[in-house]
Amino acid sequence: MTRNDSKKITAKILLNGGLVVFPTDTVYGIDCRLNEMTIRKLYKIKNRPLSQPTSILLTKSLYHQMLSRAKCGIDFPKNIQDDFFEGKITIVLRTTIFRLKFPKIIIKNNKIGIRLPQSAWLEKLINKATR
Repeated sequence: MTRNDSKKITAKILLNGGLVVFPTDTVYGIDCRLNEMTIRKLYKIKNRPLSQPTSILLTKSLYHQMLSRAKCGIDFPKNIQDDFFEGKITIVLRTTIFRLKFPKIIIKNNKIGIRLPQSAWLEKLINKATR
């Protein structure tokens, strides 16, 4: 199986409501589509209380698309911006700045955590699975 085949198969699993385990730059992650049904599956598998927040993974291009639709600009200090774009930190933003609807299950106190992975394979998978 080639890397391209693995992306296609994995994207198909995600698009059909499944969950996948994948390597990241630091640990293995478990991922699903951004809908309540699959997020509930994720929480159950991880034995995670629904009250405990979880972050979402975005590609840089998806993040920029979200910001371009934002109701206001976001200006981070240089060191935080660098760490975020290098995939080192998760940022927590108010959902009200976006013109997007996030599943309520992942919104805590009107905030959502966003992380940008530093894996070309994972970025391509996210793009395939967010069509």
